[in-house]
Amino acid sequence: MKTKVINLYSFDELSEEAKEKAIEEYRYSDRDYFWMEDNIQSVIKALEHFGFDVLDYSVDYSSAARSSFKLSNKNYFNEEGLKGARLWKWLNNQKESIIPIYEKKYANVYESSCPFTGYFMDEVFLDVFRKFLAKPSENITLDYLIDQAVEACLRATQEDYEHQNSDEFISEELENMGEVFDKEGSLI
Repeated sequence: MKTKVINLYSFDELSEEAKEKAIEEYRYSDRDYFWMEDNIQSVIKALEHFGFDVLDYSVDYSSAARSSFKLSNKNYFNEEGLKGARLWKWLNNQKESIIPIYEKKYANVYESSCPFTGYFMDEVFLDVFRKFLAKPSENITLDYLIDQAVEACLRATQEDYEHQNSDEFISEELENMGEVFDKEGSLI
């Protein structure tokens, strides 16, 4: 039997070259985007809140442009044709009545913090509505606001995914995980 002795290093003990190798290996390892399910559930709950069913969806978290949600309007608001000032009025008049039963603890969905799932993507979705309510435009419809809100969430997902793959994020992750590496930066 032969014995081989190797030195083990924490991430912060590696040379810069070895850190780069460790980051690249981690980046391309078989790992998932951490918050994908939270993002999807937030969008689905928000869409349900505004009377839409999600029939199908495809999310490519590396590209918002390659993602899509196929929707069906349940029409329990029966107001999808509203636009501009009438939509603004309708949204303001519906602040409390359109809040689903499970969310009655919130007095005003537009002023609540993360009212659908408790996750920040609720805020990304609602920001589109808040901007419209602050400055309504005559040609804006509910369907348009919904499309813009979904698109904002998909862009935020892509930005978050890109951050999760940044050298800075991966470096912090590798430092916090307490993994050990050989001198060249390969995970042991």
